Amino acid sequence: MKHSPPILSRIFEADGTPRDRATWLVFAGIVASLLLAFFVVCEHQVQRAKSLHLQFREAATQGCTANARQAPPCGSQTADATPAPMGSRLR
Repeated sequence: MKHSPPILSRIFEADGTPRDRATWLVFAGIVASLLLAFFVVCEHQVQRAKSLHLQFREAATQGCTANARQAPPCGSQTADATPAPMGSRLR
């Protein structure tokens, strides 16, 4: 039975230096691009949440609006807590 060398010995030389620097640069580029993409997505989500928060705040200060998607209806400070009728199921 042939004994295979450990994975790290395929990547590093015996003295601990990397075997191929170009491979490490490619890996570093991939990691950097993934981190940048993650940051961009998170930043976009934060900006979107801020704009929605401002829309709700403006609608609340202006009073009731006709469009139900922009603000909750008048007088509704909490979610509707009434139970669904017996026998009906939401799908």
